[in-house]
Amino acid sequence: MAIYPSKIKDYIVTFLFEYLFYCYIKITFKLFTLQVDGWTSAFLFSLETQQTIGYGSRSIATKCAEAIIVLQIQTIVGIVVDAFMLGLTFAKLSRPRERALTCSFSKNAVITLRNGKMCLMFRVADIRKSQIVEAHIRLQLFREVETAEGHNYPFYQEDLKVCYNPDDYKQQNEDNRNHIFLLFPLVIVHVIDEASPFYQLTPEILKESHFELVAVLDGIVEATGMNTQPKTSYLPDEILWGYNFVNLTDRSCNDERSLYWWDYSRLDDVYKVAVTPLCSPKEYYQQHGFPSENESSMNYL
Repeated sequence: MAIYPSKIKDYIVTFLFEYLFYCYIKITFKLFTLQVDGWTSAFLFSLETQQTIGYGSRSIATKCAEAIIVLQIQTIVGIVVDAFMLGLTFAKLSRPRERALTCSFSKNAVITLRNGKMCLMFRVADIRKSQIVEAHIRLQLFREVETAEGHNYPFYQEDLKVCYNPDDYKQQNEDNRNHIFLLFPLVIVHVIDEASPFYQLTPEILKESHFELVAVLDGIVEATGMNTQPKTSYLPDEILWGYNFVNLTDRSCNDERSLYWWDYSRLDDVYKVAVTPLCSPKEYYQQHGFPSENESSMNYL
């Protein structure tokens, strides 16, 4: 038979105040309650008080002020310990670490063209029905950097701009670029422009590079209000040049309504993009130009 922590707590408090009641009887030689005259009856009285199951024939006499004070102390201590154990149990069951396990990132990141821009992309999805509130995504680059003075920083950290729509990555309110509504799987995009550390990156340089990309999804669990932070990382050999993610969306039409389905089992699936240039983004933009903010080859249906 399992013994729960709350029951262990009840018996600890019960034995503690049983000892106080019994000591009071032995010291004062007074029967401060009806039918409480020894160790066993003191234990039953303390147990009935702690469990609130009723005294029956045992009760405190009005002339024993000390016993009444001890009884009130036991009641207050029991309530405080109950509240503490309830909060501890709730925090244990609603750990945000367990919620983070239901968020999935793609196994690989990819580099390809998207609306005329060279982009580094990865995919993120949440397989639960309950939403992550105020979700936003961050992408950080860890690499070795040497300053002009010769100082070496082996784990230099740099924030990369990310968004889910490469046409709006330079929008006026940049604080909202990385805010996402994770209702379905999303492809997160880092546009490789002149401000990106990958501006002069080529497939050959990528194979010989030493860095790590860390993607962090930060949000609040809807059911508990606690913060959760699932994360993943990508090494250079996990970044695929000239690939793109397959479409996970499938539309099924019924007589009365249209349903969209997402196949989460294909979250990591990619396909080869033949038109991806093998030169660096800098060389590509010098040949073709960087698309303006008003240009977009995306067709909205």
